[in-house]
Amino acid sequence: MTDEKETAGFVREFAARCEKPLLIDADGINAFEGLYGELQTLSKNRSIIMSPHSGELKRLTGITVPDGPGERADALRKIVLDTGITLVHKGAPTVIAHAGGRLDINVHGHSGMATAGSGDVLTGAIAGMLAQGASPDEAARVGVFVHSRAAEIAAELTGERGMIAGDCSDSLPMAIRELEELTP
Repeated sequence: MTDEKETAGFVREFAARCEKPLLIDADGINAFEGLYGELQTLSKNRSIIMSPHSGELKRLTGITVPDGPGERADALRKIVLDTGITLVHKGAPTVIAHAGGRLDINVHGHSGMATAGSGDVLTGAIAGMLAQGASPDEAARVGVFVHSRAAEIAAELTGERGMIAGDCSDSLPMAIRELEELTP
């Protein structure tokens, strides 16, 4: 997508009419720049998963998320409290803030994930879990874990420094298989 006014309007209109859970990332988040209240209203009728990095989150909400772990956790909780929004805040570590106040912190991954397209792989992993019937909260948790585990597998094969998003994507089936072997 682009950040053109007409495209952003289409994204907001689509989100308003969609009755299914929504997964919003990148330019989808930017389409709601400064309009977080609109997303909060939409989340009353459906679940929304958003996966912003700190810059996207600031443009959306106007809130700068602190770097300190405790302050970061508090800020993320406040952003989603009393909404139907699950917030996947990309970073080291990735933190998932759930509307009920619960936080999940993903301890997997590494610096090789800080490459163009890595967020797209994450979005695809979460979308894949949603498409298989997972709840939005579960899709976010499992998608984040599988994405980061795939990145660890990719780093074992290529090294962190030379890793690109496609390496992570190629390793998703192995990460999913490992998870299935761990899950009864």
